[in-house]
Amino acid sequence: MLALLMVTIAFGIRAIAMGRMPIPTHYLLLTLAITFVIGTAILNQEEDLNTIVGGGIFAVIVSFIVLSLIGGVISIFEDPPSFNLLLSAVSVCIIVSAIMLRVFTGFTSA
Repeated sequence: MLALLMVTIAFGIRAIAMGRMPIPTHYLLLTLAITFVIGTAILNQEEDLNTIVGGGIFAVIVSFIVLSLIGGVISIFEDPPSFNLLLSAVSVCIIVSAIMLRVFTGFTSA
């Protein structure tokens, strides 16, 4: 599942790099604003500046992931890649996701 998510994000980044914006700018700004509020609520700390900066970083990262996912889904349906390319991409992402899961679970269990 993580590999399919990674492939979709990769195709979304490719679509954005080619100049195709998957959603209108006003929806992107709305997503950015909502995730900023959620990020500042999650990262509520004593220092207000750290909360605002952390919320801003959280908002940019989450908005980019959402934009890439939407762009990837649109890109795959509008301009479907060849089966060989898709199979290769999923295979590489399965390996990378297995390594990532092993590394992250190794860090948390120690």
